[in-house]
Amino acid sequence: MEILPGIPAAGATHAAPPVPGPAPSPYAEDIIISVYQSLGCWADASDWWNPQHRTIPSLEGTDNRLMDEYRMRKDPIGKCADVAKERGYKVFAIQNGGHCMSGPKADNAYTKHGISDKCKNGIGGPTANDVYRL
Repeated sequence: MEILPGIPAAGATHAAPPVPGPAPSPYAEDIIISVYQSLGCWADASDWWNPQHRTIPSLEGTDNRLMDEYRMRKDPIGKCADVAKERGYKVFAIQNGGHCMSGPKADNAYTKHGISDKCKNGIGGPTANDVYRL
């Protein structure tokens, strides 16, 4: 109850106006720590452009963390690991500088085309997957 606009009556209670806090950062991300172990460098299908023949399915574009240009991605291994882990996959792979790959059968499929020597710096190579176990 107010006596005059903006002035509370005697004995009336009111809450203080909310104090504005800092605005949430548009760059804030949940932090997930995924532990993974390298399983080495493994070849992908020579006709990799055909999704039906890929050793491990691509996860590119299926999660907000995998929407950018994979060769320019900050922490491609960590982001791919987090997405694969959240989906319950046991194995994931990085190809050609950051392309994220995984799927429910990746742990049985990654050796299909044999070992490769084309991986560099833990982020795969052309038709070569650096494979990791979660």
